[in-house]
Amino acid sequence: MFQKRDHKNLALGMMSGVLTVPISVFITTSMLALMETKIRDTISTTAEPTYQLSMSIGTILINLVTINMFYRLLVNSYIYKKKTMSMSFSLFSSL
Repeated sequence: MFQKRDHKNLALGMMSGVLTVPISVFITTSMLALMETKIRDTISTTAEPTYQLSMSIGTILINLVTINMFYRLLVNSYIYKKKTMSMSFSLFSSL
């Protein structure tokens, strides 16, 4: 679908997309915590939301530790092994 010369750019674009996940998760969960969002505690489309999500910023940050470790591993791998990472993302994108 893409020409061979565009595979490196596709791989970099995919990696950039993956690297934005921790930021997106932090922003979304912070907004849910600050807005005191209520959700339904039963599976229904018409029931009233009664359960309030109660996550503090500390809890959110603790939950993000694992994904941040993966994020840092990915960034450091790209910084120090740029060619290998580009090839692996190109391989991944061709699946």
